[in-house]
Amino acid sequence: SGLMRGDLVFNGIRVWNPRVFLTRDSAGTDTFRQWLRGDEPPAEGGGGGVSLRLDGVRILAGSFALRLPAEERHVGGRLRVEQGEDERRWRAIDLDDLDAQLARVEISPDIGIEVEIGLASGTVDALERAFAIEGLRGGVRVLDGRVAVEVRSIQAPGIDASGTVDVDMGAEGGVETAISARVPDADLRPWNWLAEFLPPLTGSLSVDGGFGPEGQRWSMTDVDGRWSGGRVRGRGTVAVGDAVRFDDVDVVLDDLPVSALADYLPEPPAADGLLTGRVALSGEAGALQLGGDLTLAVDSGGPVSTVFEGGLSTGGGGVGFDRFRATLDPIDYAVLGRFFPAVGLTGTGQA
Repeated sequence: SGLMRGDLVFNGIRVWNPRVFLTRDSAGTDTFRQWLRGDEPPAEGGGGGVSLRLDGVRILAGSFALRLPAEERHVGGRLRVEQGEDERRWRAIDLDDLDAQLARVEISPDIGIEVEIGLASGTVDALERAFAIEGLRGGVRVLDGRVAVEVRSIQAPGIDASGTVDVDMGAEGGVETAISARVPDADLRPWNWLAEFLPPLTGSLSVDGGFGPEGQRWSMTDVDGRWSGGRVRGRGTVAVGDAVRFDDVDVVLDDLPVSALADYLPEPPAADGLLTGRVALSGEAGALQLGGDLTLAVDSGGPVSTVFEGGLSTGGGGVGFDRFRATLDPIDYAVLGRFFPAVGLTGTGQA
């Protein structure tokens, strides 16, 4: 260890098959900070701590592993949790098959770790499914229990994005992660396993949010995409904790097939058509406050247009309404009857 006790600069480094393993216990002690700050007694004549700079680093077939104490609520969720030899549960965050070109790496007690990433790829294994990343460019800084990542560009399954990631490992109650991303080219279909409420949308969006001891919260803005042949634009916030809650969701639909909403309705629609209009909603899933205006068009028959507002509940195996008001003008009863056979009427009018 004496070699690492001074100010060292290396250039043109190639590293094959490196393995880095870091842990952080429930008391807040991590292996990296113990080593970096020179907690071990310094060599005779040397100071404590490390000051090291590497320029032009190439990493081949590397791996990085981080283990954080897991709480009971993490077990059975989307996060990857493993049990150690001491029976303790750990959140497992791994980066495998790492191939990276690092323009600069600096390590010291004052700045922690700073890394300038020229280009990197690998496999992230931190959730219930692993996924590959490519074309990563940006920078990383690790200091005092915080990890700040600037992502200038990254490609993951169905996603081409840029943004920032900030991980606070010393947050009260546990680890907090904040993410801000701009996604000009997105396909959410490969990610529906991560959150069942994600629609199979392709297009562009911006996302700000994160997850921590209290759950997850995600705000989406500038959403503009295609869904089953229709167009969807809008914004909104989804919070996932003990329950799923929607806040300030405002969506504009253009020719969206009714069949695309089958997974979000209490029962599959009895017929199909195209929806155009606007829907605003808020509240917990199963007890939503709705408002908006929609027009339903079908291949044959007149349109059905409605303006509506009120509460909609789907608990207990049925559908309930709370102070719900709707005006239908115009209405083709034969078209309405395709979706609600009990109507049993024909003709046009208002309701």
